[in-house]
Amino acid sequence: MRPRRSAGDGAGDRFEGSGSNRNYVLDVSGFSPSLIGTLPFGPVELFAKAGYYFYGVKLRVDLDAPGSDLRSKSSRDDLIYGGGIGMTFAEHLHVRAEYELIDLKNASSSDALWLSAPWRF
Repeated sequence: MRPRRSAGDGAGDRFEGSGSNRNYVLDVSGFSPSLIGTLPFGPVELFAKAGYYFYGVKLRVDLDAPGSDLRSKSSRDDLIYGGGIGMTFAEHLHVRAEYELIDLKNASSSDALWLSAPWRF
């Protein structure tokens, strides 16, 4: 299965089951306010963060029959925490690696590894 994206839709795909083909679209969106603590060691810094992920989930399943779409919508909030290391180059370019654990109720493997390079003024 290859996930697809179209304007305004989340990730989706097509699957087969019980003799008919079906399409589904899953859209997850939200925001995550967090507190971050930093320990600077010259140009290198260690940091830890904790917060909550407030999000909504929308699911639409097309069962290939007129009028038989299934739709589901829910809102949740779950704990998010993590940490990482960063280093500043040329006084403004801050390169960092971060590992986040996102404690989603029905998606146990929702952790993320972030590599970023923000420019600090």
